[in-house]
Amino acid sequence: AYIFEPHPEYFSKCIERFSSDENVMVLNYGLADKNGEFLLSNSLDGSSFINPNHSQKDGIKCVIRAFSGVLNELDITNIDLMKINIEGGEFSLMEHIISCGKQAIVKQYQIQFHKFVEKAVDRRILISRALSETHARTWCYTFVWENWRKN
Repeated sequence: AYIFEPHPEYFSKCIERFSSDENVMVLNYGLADKNGEFLLSNSLDGSSFINPNHSQKDGIKCVIRAFSGVLNELDITNIDLMKINIEGGEFSLMEHIISCGKQAIVKQYQIQFHKFVEKAVDRRILISRALSETHARTWCYTFVWENWRKN
């Protein structure tokens, strides 16, 4: 199992929590559509690169990496479960996964879409249409959490 955590404090907590589990690898970066460094607002478990309601003045510099490059680097060809709760970054990440044709390597997605992103409703519809080609939505609380299982 891989945990991608860009926030240094939560990364440290994950390292501590899973230190005795050799099957869990914790990496200190987030997954996105591209490589980069960004200021992450420091709002506890609601920290975000994207949320316009968060002040960036007290942000923490964090690293994100392109999903496609991470797949290649870690030689990942199959993902049992991908939980995506990245406070607005889910749209560009899912669009990237779909544009790379990699959505089918994930057996099950749990995604939290956020409304504060520009064109959130339209983008979610397009992502859902693309996912429905390889997956079926098994449950949904719109803009809270939803689950997709591979056909």
